Amino acid sequence: MGRSTKTRSRKRKFCGNQYSSSMSNVNTSVVVSAEQKDNKQRLTYNKLTGNKILDIEILMNVFSILFCPVCSKANLFLFEDSVFGLCSNLTLKCNSSNCDFVKAFSTSKKYNKLSEINIRIVYGLRLIGRGFSAAVKLCSTLNLPNLSKMAYRSLEKRILLAVTEVAKKTMGDAAQEVKTLKNSQENVTRCGVAAQ
Repeated sequence: MGRSTKTRSRKRKFCGNQYSSSMSNVNTSVVVSAEQKDNKQRLTYNKLTGNKILDIEILMNVFSILFCPVCSKANLFLFEDSVFGLCSNLTLKCNSSNCDFVKAFSTSKKYNKLSEINIRIVYGLRLIGRGFSAAVKLCSTLNLPNLSKMAYRSLEKRILLAVTEVAKKTMGDAAQEVKTLKNSQENVTRCGVAAQ
């Protein structure tokens, strides 16, 4: 039979790094890392791209404290004009009585009048073998607007056409490469395990 102990082992105290004999000045390394962090933040700001999920109320609050470029008053108001799937059309308007500043924009890039974010969610879900019901569950879990079933199916059909076109081109290029490597003038080139 094994020995059973009812006492807990004592926790060891931290004794510092016992494996290094060199000492470094803490103040200089903090300054260097702070400068590097500042430079990294500047680089990140300049290269800010891609899609982000954010709370629209936070964005509205940020815009409300910004100054209008026309009248220089902090009266900007953000509101949503329309929604199509995950893409919204927003309008930034100045609430001053004598200012007519209005700026409308979309929350996603458009390709052939289709929102990139909607195409990406349909394509991404198809890549992992999921469909419309998974899109609804994902969007409702993240508190996002979702695509209608008809819009989802329409995007699926467009993606199918694009994928089919790319697959045909890729297969044609691969066949041409095999034909070139085999130095064959015929339409049919024997290659692979079954041809031997």
